[in-house]
Amino acid sequence: MVIVQVVWWTVVFLNQVTTIAELKKARQPAGVASERLIEIANELFHSRIMFLSESFSFVLLTCFGLYLLYRALGIEERSRATQKHFVDILSHESKTPLTALKLRLESLIERPEASPLSKDLASAREEASA
Repeated sequence: MVIVQVVWWTVVFLNQVTTIAELKKARQPAGVASERLIEIANELFHSRIMFLSESFSFVLLTCFGLYLLYRALGIEERSRATQKHFVDILSHESKTPLTALKLRLESLIERPEASPLSKDLASAREEASA
């Protein structure tokens, strides 16, 4: 879009330069203003106004688009930070009960009266550690 607009501006500018050069070549007698010269001068004035208004509109729209892009990137960054924070909290909260369960299973394995269940307790401890 930017490249197309720059090409358009270049074509309009070169067209104006060509028209001005043609006017200078058409040597009119001093003090004689033909209707064609006045018409061309008016066309040049209106095309310059159009050129400036298009330029201003394009710059304004580009700035607005960049502002919206900046704002969207900020919202996305905050969303990622919130998601990371949520995963950190979830990870911490899920490890806490598993750690307590793991410690409890280890203490049960070390008891002498738990020897018939020691294989099951050891298996449960490994699952809690994974």
